[in-house]
Amino acid sequence: MSTSQSESIARQASVYKLGTLSYEEGYKAQEDFHRKVKAGELSGAVLILQHNPVLTLGKHADLSYVLIDENERLTRGVDYVRTDRGGEVTAHMPGQLVVYPILPVLALGLGARDYVNALMQAVIQT
Repeated sequence: MSTSQSESIARQASVYKLGTLSYEEGYKAQEDFHRKVKAGELSGAVLILQHNPVLTLGKHADLSYVLIDENERLTRGVDYVRTDRGGEVTAHMPGQLVVYPILPVLALGLGARDYVNALMQAVIQT
């Protein structure tokens, strides 16, 4: 994918700064924006936010992978949420920006490799 193609995709997407959200609120926002992009109401969206303290557990995660004990987790106010994504355990903490690009990848004619390359170029150029 060329730089001009990456820039074209970036220009089509609107950026939304959502502040700090719980993981569930952030997930709902992703679903809402995905629905709008899929329906053609938006050409694309990039959500920028932070999550309240949370450990997300992917499809293959087991609670034994979480190394903080339950009392410490509760004392620190860290929630945990099972997700439908792949992977294991991911920590999201305040101050850590999370970026969720929501783009019509297939409509743009992008394969997985081109999409990942476009994301890398966007990060490099930002």
